Amino acid sequence: MFVIWVMAVVVRLANVAAMPLEPGLLLGEDAWLYWANALSLLEHGTFADPASAGRMPGYFLLLAGLMGVFGPSLLGALVVQALLDAVTCVLVGMIGARLSVGVGSVAGMLAAVWPNLVIMSASVLADSFFMLPFTAMLYASVRFLETGSVRWAAWAGLFLGAAIMVRAVAQYLPLAMVLLVVAVSLLRKRDWCQGLFAGLIFIVAVALPLAPWLHRNVSHYD
Repeated sequence: MFVIWVMAVVVRLANVAAMPLEPGLLLGEDAWLYWANALSLLEHGTFADPASAGRMPGYFLLLAGLMGVFGPSLLGALVVQALLDAVTCVLVGMIGARLSVGVGSVAGMLAAVWPNLVIMSASVLADSFFMLPFTAMLYASVRFLETGSVRWAAWAGLFLGAAIMVRAVAQYLPLAMVLLVVAVSLLRKRDWCQGLFAGLIFIVAVALPLAPWLHRNVSHYD
């Protein structure tokens, strides 16, 4: 899997190196919205555009953290995104490897060079960052299906909560997944208590990353 990560990093950094890192070209429409609001969060603790408070904060917080380390540097942000997206490629390989090492290697290498993933990793948009916790959730879900372990249900919930913190598109998945978590536990263990406990742990884990943002929204708008 390390080979997949290195391959993905090299491809993504080469793409960044070939790009003109000019704000006028990279920061259009939504990209500028993310960038300006992240800078405002870092400097003032608030969104520059109040309408942006309706978006999930995960990517804003990532950019604000990177600005705190590198300053308002597009290069610094895109390099870190390249490294994180390479981890997503490794996770793709790990999911495939549950079938066989060969499948995992092919899947990971395809992800490493897949044009859409490479291009999005060099964009100031939430899509690439969203894929990291979402793919981690898929891997944890596969392991839960294999083992029925409550530990993997918890990891799946935690990663799903983190994914929702980046993009609200995943907000309805917990409703479907908690039913599957309970059903899988029942089928494997034939124990209602075990199934309900696994479902409860999954929901609590989903809620953990979301709790601070939900508390903030209730405090500000209720």
